[in-house]
Amino acid sequence: GHYGLAEMRKPMTANYKKLLEEVKQLVNKSDPLRLLQQGAPSDEYDQEIAKILAHLHKCETVDELRRSVFTIFLESFGSTNAGSELDYQELASALYQLKARK
Repeated sequence: GHYGLAEMRKPMTANYKKLLEEVKQLVNKSDPLRLLQQGAPSDEYDQEIAKILAHLHKCETVDELRRSVFTIFLESFGSTNAGSELDYQELASALYQLKARK
């Protein structure tokens, strides 16, 4: 089932919550599977966002981050829907810049 992000990690630090919001904005803006464009709810990617956040600090380069993000979407949505790894380049770059500012 789809769990809300709040249930996945309690208690959430203010810092974590802020970062989560920023990652969510980037992912939703990128809308990798065009689901939001098609009218999906804004929490559509919440599970993937939580996973991305968990991987964020482990990734040292944009390439690692792109591979990681792609893998997360691949596992959630399957290869037909997830597209190719290069489709996630822009999102990975944005996430990397966010990480670099922290």
